[in-house]
Amino acid sequence: MDEVYYPRRVEEAQAGQSKADFISKTMIALKEANETCYWLRLFAAEVWTQEGIAQLQAEADELTRVLDSMHRFYQRIQA
Repeated sequence: MDEVYYPRRVEEAQAGQSKADFISKTMIALKEANETCYWLRLFAAEVWTQEGIAQLQAEADELTRVLDSMHRFYQRIQA
């Protein structure tokens, strides 16, 4: 699932060649985090225990908020 990929995208963003590159890569990470949240909601409906899915959902939501904040911050700096 994407939870493996978006932390990698954040690392790629931190090594970006420019602010625009950083913003682009953090947006990709944010999209992947949002997709992970979607899949976790689907799993919650049928696959895992409610406790396990609630913990994973909370972590994914937190990562999504962090990535969104980073993206917005660097967008403002670039403007």
